Amino acid sequence: MDIAERKLDLFRRIDNLKGSELEKIYQELLSILNTSSSYRFTKSEKEAIDQALATNEQGQTYTTKE
Repeated sequence: MDIAERKLDLFRRIDNLKGSELEKIYQELLSILNTSSSYRFTKSEKEAIDQALATNEQGQTYTTKE
């Protein structure tokens, strides 16, 4: 997926949110967009990513249907 497709995907997903769902993520999303530095993963996020990569390397994958 190229940059234009990613932007369009984000726009469509945000556009389809209900008002209450948008309110839940609005401030957090603005904080991410307004930051001047790159997003920093938390320790638990890094661990989850590492676990997912290891699982993938072992040939195990998951779909959205699982």
